[in-house]
Amino acid sequence: MFRIVSITCLSLFLSCFTSSVKAQETLTNESIVSLTQAKVSGSLIINKIKSSANAFDLSSEKLIELKGQKVPDNILKEMLLACRDLPLMKNEDVMKLNTGKISKDLILKKISLSPCNFNTSTDALITLKSAEVPESVIKVMMSTPSASARTENKTATHKPHPEDIKPPLNLSEPGIYYEQFTPKVDYIMIEPTTTNQTKKGGFGESIGNHYSGGISGISTRVGLAGAHSSTTIEDERPVFYFYLSLSGKDVNQVKESTGEGVASPKEFVLVKATQNKSGREIQIARRSAFSEEEGFAKGVIEFKIKKVSDRLYKVYFENDLPAGEYAFYYNKSSDQKSSLKLYDFSLKNNITVNK
Repeated sequence: MFRIVSITCLSLFLSCFTSSVKAQETLTNESIVSLTQAKVSGSLIINKIKSSANAFDLSSEKLIELKGQKVPDNILKEMLLACRDLPLMKNEDVMKLNTGKISKDLILKKISLSPCNFNTSTDALITLKSAEVPESVIKVMMSTPSASARTENKTATHKPHPEDIKPPLNLSEPGIYYEQFTPKVDYIMIEPTTTNQTKKGGFGESIGNHYSGGISGISTRVGLAGAHSSTTIEDERPVFYFYLSLSGKDVNQVKESTGEGVASPKEFVLVKATQNKSGREIQIARRSAFSEEEGFAKGVIEFKIKKVSDRLYKVYFENDLPAGEYAFYYNKSSDQKSSLKLYDFSLKNNITVNK
């Protein structure tokens, strides 16, 4: 009997381990170079970056190497957004990138996403000018806080989201937009991420279900690559706008394989993801010997909706939202277990529990 149980446990462990290995792929600089040289389209490479874990090395030297391998700027920008551990930037890095023919826009993007420690003394500015660093880049360097100052700012209280901002009138295309209110009002589109990394409960859950005769049950979860979303929002009570198409039938073609149209944000749910060593995951179903539940059983966040026009809806919250990893999901997909399209974002603030 003990041998049978041991074999069963080992089989379950190997099954879970194999599924996990197949579901995860960690992208590297070399992966992106290979895809580029194979002439895979830029949009496919970007989608791959968004839906995969990565171990990118985006030091100044490696960024110049990638540029030399003809990796396009739009892909390099996506790599910068997806990389969570960008190295410290100094004056020498900016001069090196400029000499290495890295575009001004890409240098500015790297500065905005990296910890920085720039020297903007008189002598340092003269050196930067002599190295032909563009003036617009030098201005940004002068206004960029040091890494220590950024750390101090993170512990400061965030400004409350103003309630009197007028709705946007000129959104360019259907989608979900975050209402940024500082340093100026702007509307940032939340890019969708498609994932099919669906997996059953872990080893411990499988063992518990086995010994309970199926009473405890097994959950079905979907994984998102990376510990954090590439879209970061710093806010305590964020505001979003859903901008539907003229026909009211799609938000970035979010309907996927269903024939139903998107009529309002009521057809979406906001879910808080849990984080683990592999990245992020969301529970979408649970099955036991006595019941089977579909839909998001854990982490669903309630939100309010205000209709602004036939195409525009404001989505907001009555209370502050704790920091964490979140995703809007179209809740009418007929293929929930094989492919999910989520609009994910990382929320940064000092709130740890619901108020």
